[in-house]
Amino acid sequence: MGLLSRLLSRFGEQDQPDARKQDAASAHLHTAPAAKPADEVAPGTPGSGEGLCPDCGGDGRLDGAPCPSCAGTGVTIQGVGGG
Repeated sequence: MGLLSRLLSRFGEQDQPDARKQDAASAHLHTAPAAKPADEVAPGTPGSGEGLCPDCGGDGRLDGAPCPSCAGTGVTIQGVGGG
């Protein structure tokens, strides 16, 4: 086997990712925060951002209990921008 063939074969072997590492990386990339009832769009949607919850006004509490609309966070995911 010539030098070029050996180099090319070694490069191809090193370029192949370990399946377990690839699965772990893929799982991390596809894990998104759960949507809350008052979210206008899914978390991570392009053109979206956090805004104050319309029900609790950003306090996170409603009638002394965690706000059910924002899950007590005080924020919701909303569309941003115009058009």
